[in-house]
Amino acid sequence: SSSSERYYSHMDNDSDNDDENARSQFGTKQYWDDGYLGRGDFPAEEYSWYFGWEIIQNYVKEYLPRGNREEDDDDDLHILCPGIGNDRILVDLYRAGYTHLTAFDYSPHAIERQQDLISYELPSSKSRAIELYAMDARKLPDPDWTDRFDAIVEKGALDAIYLSGDGNVERAVENLHRVLK
Repeated sequence: SSSSERYYSHMDNDSDNDDENARSQFGTKQYWDDGYLGRGDFPAEEYSWYFGWEIIQNYVKEYLPRGNREEDDDDDLHILCPGIGNDRILVDLYRAGYTHLTAFDYSPHAIERQQDLISYELPSSKSRAIELYAMDARKLPDPDWTDRFDAIVEKGALDAIYLSGDGNVERAVENLHRVLK
């Protein structure tokens, strides 16, 4: 099995792809699609939001205590990572003992890159524990995701959503708040 079995798309044809209302190129879906295909400002395989695990790990461990995954996997936190892109945070979180991980990105190409990273870094039995979705933060599944997650680790998705146009970051925050327990 590969992590591709854990990839789901919740993008719809009438998705609010309002690139023409964006405040900058960083707020457009086209910019991110191009970037994750290697046609943008950065190589497709080299990108991480702001800083890596070595900087945030102490904060994550302090604020997100976890159960012992060896003894009781059900006690572990359910963590959501919006706008995952190419970031290694899922691999780092899993290696730190967090086992219930879900991530999504607006760009399906980012999800493909993330699948490649996870498949390369984690054995297939572990990579199946990570759920990946292509979806819009402004339209998270309801009621399936309502009150589903214990924590959200957000490293910059809201910045890009803010740049996508008026009202979008507010809609995304409302959705993220709704899915948080």
